[in-house]
Amino acid sequence: MKQKILKFMRFLRNKIPKRTPKNTIMWMRVPMSVNSKVEKEDLIFETMNHLERTIKINKNGRKICTQQRERQFV
Repeated sequence: MKQKILKFMRFLRNKIPKRTPKNTIMWMRVPMSVNSKVEKEDLIFETMNHLERTIKINKNGRKICTQQRERQFV
């Protein structure tokens, strides 16, 4: 019985996705709606500029995030 439980646990462990290494994912909070097209364009450009500054390329080619930031709008 113990063998079957261990085998089942190994099966589950292999099916569950692996955790990603630290500093490889960046989350940003942005509003889902804005009042005008100009605000939308500004938000998109600011977000793109932030991503260009933040995402760096490693020597082995894997991209990493060097900081985390939450955007707050009033």
